[in-house]
Amino acid sequence: MAVPPTAGRRLKINMGAISPCGKFEGRRVSMSYTQKLADYVAELKYKELPEEVIQQAKMITLHTVGVALASYPTLQAKKAIALAKAWGGGPKESTLYGDGTKVSSVNAAFANGTMADILDWEDCSWTGHGSANAIPGGLALAEAIGASGKEYLLSVVAGWEAYQRIADAVQPSENWGFLKKGWGLTSWEIYAAAMPAAKLLRLGRSKMNQVIGIAGALTPIVNAKVHKTLTDFYHYQHGFTCRDGLAAALVAHRGIDTLYDMLDGEEDGYWCTISDQCDWEAYTRNLGTDFTIMRTLVKHWPVNLWIQTPMDNLDAMVKAHGFKADQIAEILVSPQFEHRMGYRPGGFESIAEAEFSIPYCLAAYLCDPRPGPNWYTKKSLRNRKILDLAARIKGTGPSQGLQASVSMLKQGSFPEVTLKVTLKDGREFTNALRFPKGHPKNRMTEEEYTDRFRRAASFALKPKKIEQAITLFLNLENVKDMSAVGRVLHG
Repeated sequence: MAVPPTAGRRLKINMGAISPCGKFEGRRVSMSYTQKLADYVAELKYKELPEEVIQQAKMITLHTVGVALASYPTLQAKKAIALAKAWGGGPKESTLYGDGTKVSSVNAAFANGTMADILDWEDCSWTGHGSANAIPGGLALAEAIGASGKEYLLSVVAGWEAYQRIADAVQPSENWGFLKKGWGLTSWEIYAAAMPAAKLLRLGRSKMNQVIGIAGALTPIVNAKVHKTLTDFYHYQHGFTCRDGLAAALVAHRGIDTLYDMLDGEEDGYWCTISDQCDWEAYTRNLGTDFTIMRTLVKHWPVNLWIQTPMDNLDAMVKAHGFKADQIAEILVSPQFEHRMGYRPGGFESIAEAEFSIPYCLAAYLCDPRPGPNWYTKKSLRNRKILDLAARIKGTGPSQGLQASVSMLKQGSFPEVTLKVTLKDGREFTNALRFPKGHPKNRMTEEEYTDRFRRAASFALKPKKIEQAITLFLNLENVKDMSAVGRVLHG
């Protein structure tokens, strides 16, 4: 592990050396990792973005807004919107998706960020759900300040690259104890909101460094309880990090004293609070040449990441063979994913609990192949037909660990899943699939993105508004004032 450059770019001290702990011992030190990332975000220009990167940012924006709108009928979304309105107290700057009310940008970021994750339908990389923060946060602030579409797209790409590298650098080791200490995806995701916001505010090198410090200080603690209980509060966590990331950028914009170089230091660096190790080179590895936004998996279905492949697999088999839910005798899934084969005979207690269950999700699809919040109503979570079918969907063969799966995703691969469907008349069908639709090696086309948006947005918008939104998002580089977005995101 390399010794990190110490925080001290403003000090000029003759002679001496840097200690292994990153303390000053008397010489001018090299620029910190924090400052290198801050410089990148502050100085990146739109003309430097490859066309495919701009297109990816547009597609992720379209998709994230769509899946947030899809959550609009849920009780969780209604509560998040009500909270954003109740907090009030600020200027009416940014639109609440579906509802149409304008609230302060930070309150809109909370509600819209929460909605982006409720159906677990957004993006996913090996570090978490960057889009649930970058897109609602970026759109809320862009609308509030009247930024252009190019400024918004640039902020998403620049901020995404900083977020991804920070999150990548602080990934815990296998000895961390994920089921005891937790995995901090809803901790470091604060940077996915903070850095695009800082770019939109056109913060310079110094203040950009401070944003990294403020977001680090505001990072939620890591804990395993939320994930182990599968409480629906999990979805609200994305809203809180989205709100607080925006707030971090706004605080730096107003100005604070010091708090530089948050990422650096072997004894007090950011990593110390949420991990047991730090990959220092990850902060700047291939910065400016490898756009990590291109390695993002965008979910094709409103289910957990590791259920995407079984869903695509089953969908392909249904389309090929035409069998129905009431014909199913048994479905075997191999490998059986760790903590994803859960089944509740009496019904599921939360949306999150159902989203993370392979038996439930496959059964819900077979009973109603149209994806959306309809799979997660209280009635659906206790639907006897779905539950009885889910009881016949079982794991077989070896167990696929989640941490190993994350490592495969980081390396550009994915676990291969085999489904064996046995019908009541004795017929059997088997299919194997590795890369689900939306994986970087099996990308969705623009047409597939727009089709998914039409389905998702239909739960909150009328057809005319849906088409207006699609036209706007597909042409973001030509939008002069992002307040136009707010006009098409409510019914």
